[in-house]
Amino acid sequence: MIFEVQDLAVASPATVSRCGMVYIDTTELGWKPYVRTWIKELGNLDEARPACIKKDDPELKDHILDLFDTFVEASNEFIENECIQIVQTCELGRVASLCAMFESCIQDTKLEVTKQMITQTWLWCYIWCMGGCLQDNNWEKWDTFVRGQCEDLADARLPTQTDLFSYHYNSKLRDGTLGRRWCQRSDTTLRCRFSIC
Repeated sequence: MIFEVQDLAVASPATVSRCGMVYIDTTELGWKPYVRTWIKELGNLDEARPACIKKDDPELKDHILDLFDTFVEASNEFIENECIQIVQTCELGRVASLCAMFESCIQDTKLEVTKQMITQTWLWCYIWCMGGCLQDNNWEKWDTFVRGQCEDLADARLPTQTDLFSYHYNSKLRDGTLGRRWCQRSDTTLRCRFSIC
């Protein structure tokens, strides 16, 4: 039998040695193995994980991995060193939330898939999953940081009228002007930072 446990907070050394347990702390392992495993199964219909990205689409999956590699390490460092969190989150927790939110946004297999749409959807999820834990007085700092990260990313096309938390991304719009998929939230939108519009 194999058991997988989250931690060994209540295990004694005797329990560990008798059961032959191996525990690797998330700080030792990091977030990259989690993302690599997640992306491999993305779009796997056999596992009931539908997505507009096909399981055997290496080009888009490599692009998503590039986004993770380009953005996540620097943002984790920025959040830990420059910001104050409302609720303490760990690197792996933020990354797991990013994966889950992104996957939920691309579940519709009928979405028009372009590299730009995938990039913008991923960025919207990134903005919220990584920055959603920050105190209000850090939002402007986070906004500036993300815009700086996106300067060389042509597909980002971030909105400029106000802060990034004031927008939601609508991947279902098919108006030919992909930049219009960033929609400013209306006054009737719930003013809850964690609501998905």
